[in-house]
Amino acid sequence: QKLGHGAFTKVLLDALDGAADTGDGIVTVNELKAYVEANVPALTAAAKGEAQYPVTYGYGQDFPLTLVP
Repeated sequence: QKLGHGAFTKVLLDALDGAADTGDGIVTVNELKAYVEANVPALTAAAKGEAQYPVTYGYGQDFPLTLVP
């Protein structure tokens, strides 16, 4: 499967385009983090046959990153 760029970048862009939204029309840092943690391993396993896991760290309050159109 050809992604056009890295798996992390694809998942990140999808998340910011609204895929990470949990229904309120806003993508927050915590929603983005959860989406990336869940979807990078799934995509890399499907594309390369072996899952890769992003390293994330969360500290502080959640805040909005983008509004979903």
